[in-house]
Amino acid sequence: MIKILPARTAPWAGPVVRRHAPAETSDYKTFRACLRWEFGFHCAFCLVHESDLRPQNAIGTEGHGLFGAEHLVPVSVDEDLKCAYSNVVYCCGACNSSRQDRVDPLLLNPCVDVFAQHFSVTDDELRPTTPRGEATAAAYKVNAVQKRTARSMRANYAAERLEVIAQLAEVPRLLKIAAQADDPLIRSWANDLIIKIGMQAAAAEADLVKKLRAIPQDAPSRCRCGSTTHHSLSALLEFQTKQV
Repeated sequence: MIKILPARTAPWAGPVVRRHAPAETSDYKTFRACLRWEFGFHCAFCLVHESDLRPQNAIGTEGHGLFGAEHLVPVSVDEDLKCAYSNVVYCCGACNSSRQDRVDPLLLNPCVDVFAQHFSVTDDELRPTTPRGEATAAAYKVNAVQKRTARSMRANYAAERLEVIAQLAEVPRLLKIAAQADDPLIRSWANDLIIKIGMQAAAAEADLVKKLRAIPQDAPSRCRCGSTTHHSLSALLEFQTKQV
């Protein structure tokens, strides 16, 4: 069974608990593998998943510069925190470049604050519901056109395939028709339709697995922690995924 993403990732229902504890380093970029697992391959702020930005590539985003580490306290403010793991989160390039070195005590920290208390979801929009949510949404431009488009595309893609898979519910009825029909043409029609529905559902399921994997195919098997203990989705994301 493969875990696939929900049509829309809901705002974090709790703080993102850091399960990784990488050794100190002079290069914060070496935290990347830990951060990918830590934040479930999502941007900590706009909730865009890696696959949302590379829908034509089922493998992952490595080597494309689409995601990286965001410093909660900018390096320009405190150089000593540049390589502190507690000061970096996984972030898409668009959110990172939007915030830049802005310092604002109202900005939410995904590892401390509960985003679900500051945002609601309306279609493809993350709608801030508190002043801190508004400050965070503005700093990271979480509803910029490209981010809303990415969220919308995933939702539409998932809905279309799940609708096809839902047609499997018709199979028992068709089997009953085929078993009870005296007319061979009706039996043939029912059996042909069963085969067609099965093939379409299998193709739709394969598409979901290919394009909406919650854990990308290039998910790192090793990270700076030197352990695979925490190479799994956090509880905040686990309950949102589906298995196909």
